[in-house]
Amino acid sequence: MRVLVTGGAGYIGSHLVDSLCDAGHEVSVLDNLSTGRLENLDGLVHEPRFRFVQHDVSRELPALPPVDRVYHLASPASPVGYTRLPIETMLANSEGTRRLAELALGHRARFLFTSTSEVYGDPLQHPQREDYRGNVSSIGPRATYDESKRYGEAMTMAFVRSFGLDGRLVSAGAAAAAPAGEAARAKDAAALLPLGRMFAASRAGVPAGFVVEGETRGYKNVIRFFVALSPAFEVAGVRVVAHEEDPGLGAEVATPAFSGQYLGRRADDLAALSVTRDPMPEDWRAALATLGRTPVASWRAGHAALIERERGKPVYAVTGATISSRALTDGVRETVDHFRRRWELVALQLGGPS
Repeated sequence: MRVLVTGGAGYIGSHLVDSLCDAGHEVSVLDNLSTGRLENLDGLVHEPRFRFVQHDVSRELPALPPVDRVYHLASPASPVGYTRLPIETMLANSEGTRRLAELALGHRARFLFTSTSEVYGDPLQHPQREDYRGNVSSIGPRATYDESKRYGEAMTMAFVRSFGLDGRLVSAGAAAAAPAGEAARAKDAAALLPLGRMFAASRAGVPAGFVVEGETRGYKNVIRFFVALSPAFEVAGVRVVAHEEDPGLGAEVATPAFSGQYLGRRADDLAALSVTRDPMPEDWRAALATLGRTPVASWRAGHAALIERERGKPVYAVTGATISSRALTDGVRETVDHFRRRWELVALQLGGPS
């Protein structure tokens, strides 16, 4: 059976995907990773029947293979998630539901909309019977989630009655909540929030390097940074661009981002980062200024001694502020690992080396 699971990188969705793959089904996952985590799908990276596409279901759907089942789980589901992403939550359960119901209808597939017991609001009846209508508010703090799930249920049933969609509704309910550790991690914002941006440079169609963005929590504030990576995901340089006490931090640093950091260290081999405003001595800065004027091989040969000297230096985090070196180091490690795993999934779908 061919199955599409939206929100498949979430806690519940990833367990569903695991079960479907174990049962021998072909599974495609759509997830924009706003609350889902690719780490939840790590065990499926090399599974030939598995396909991952990073996509927001409220937007036009990408080209997908024919499907027999559509399981729509895509939506922030915790108060932390839908409070942070209220509009996205409403669109996933409204526009996303419409698009996916149309997809299922076109393929004559069964469609399942994942609802929630939150559609009852603050119920006056415990437990709730199926004919209970709830005690709801359309303007309360949970309304973006409650009302959008109610709308998704109504949209599904409208397709069933109007077009003969083979539709189903299921309520995840409190029993399907993430374990305490997962909930605590989301509530506390953890130590790291990968920001979802990854920039890849290519040469002759082959990745020549990456820049990824992340955040980490220091002792007093949240620090945002970029990490430059080699094609093998070795850390080439780190630049702090903002933190809560000084959101304009990046403007203070005149040095071009990552210049000269050709160090090639694996993230898990990093010692504590050396936090400094500007790591480059003048002779190395002058050498770098000539890099684009001569062939790279000639440039390297002419500056061999300087290159060797710079290779022996620590990996620097360029910043003009006093921040926690340990927090930044841990954040960089976790960010690199997160995006390395993400790239493995992307490369697999592109048919290239992971």
